[in-house]
Amino acid sequence: MTPIGTRLWRQSSRWVNDERAAALVAKRERSSDVFQVWLVAACLLLLSLVMFTVIFFQDITTVGLLTRDPSETVGEPWYLGAASSLGGIGWSAAVSFFGFAAVLVWRSGGDGAVSLFCAALFSLLMLIDDVFLLHDDILLRLVGSEAPIYAGYVVLAGVWFGASIKHFDRTTFPALVIAVAFLGTSVLIDLFWDSDTDVRLVFEEGSKFAGIWLWALFAMVMGVTRIEQSAT
Repeated sequence: MTPIGTRLWRQSSRWVNDERAAALVAKRERSSDVFQVWLVAACLLLLSLVMFTVIFFQDITTVGLLTRDPSETVGEPWYLGAASSLGGIGWSAAVSFFGFAAVLVWRSGGDGAVSLFCAALFSLLMLIDDVFLLHDDILLRLVGSEAPIYAGYVVLAGVWFGASIKHFDRTTFPALVIAVAFLGTSVLIDLFWDSDTDVRLVFEEGSKFAGIWLWALFAMVMGVTRIEQSAT
């Protein structure tokens, strides 16, 4: 074989080996992804099994009271608490947007995954508070007033904002300000408008409802922005 032929043969062999190595790495990554999916699925199934086992064997209340929809339990129409339920969907959307973006940014090695993950956790906390009435009932019994509860949430949000401010831009920051303005208005009405009237409920719950979905919009905008920036 001539020297040129030898070099070409070695180069082609190198290319083939590189392609085989790349294919092997891709196969291992796919196998790892499949394993992670099945692991998460197994954990979710285990969680469901444990939760409903506890529900079945607990003797505090009836199984139906813990599993059925509230409207079915109390015999009210299907639209019982419709605005509150839609607000819960909004918080869930925010958790999904933040969480999905955090995973994508983390997998791509981009900056801001921790900020997105913390925002998802905070949104999850707000979802749990809204659905299970933490500040209206459970936490209120412990501290005796809503003000310290709201103050704690504000501190958590402030710490996250301070740590994440470098990730905001001209698109995400206005969306955040508008969402916080409506949510803050709802909190102020709850604290200082001491009147159980329909007018107060409309202003308080309407502000909260708008704030929740604006927060979900902010989550989507910030998530898309961070994903795009991590891909460049």
